[in-house]
Amino acid sequence: MNENQAQLLSFTLGDNIYGLDITRVQEIRALGEIRKLPNTPSHCMGVIDFRHAMVPILDLRDIFGYTAKSIDKQTVMVVV
Repeated sequence: MNENQAQLLSFTLGDNIYGLDITRVQEIRALGEIRKLPNTPSHCMGVIDFRHAMVPILDLRDIFGYTAKSIDKQTVMVVV
């Protein structure tokens, strides 16, 4: 691969495909227990303990205006 090519992690939301620079991705993992936080915007689902750090979980469906979808076994989080 030459230096002008990028490697992307692709994911879908609704009928659209998005790409994220793979060098920004730290980890892809199953969605664990989310601790809800009071007085946060609707796109902030809460926080998780990720390697002894509190990491916010953001719902991209809500941010981009997609219809909400229930969390299932195929739901993952991408830590960037």
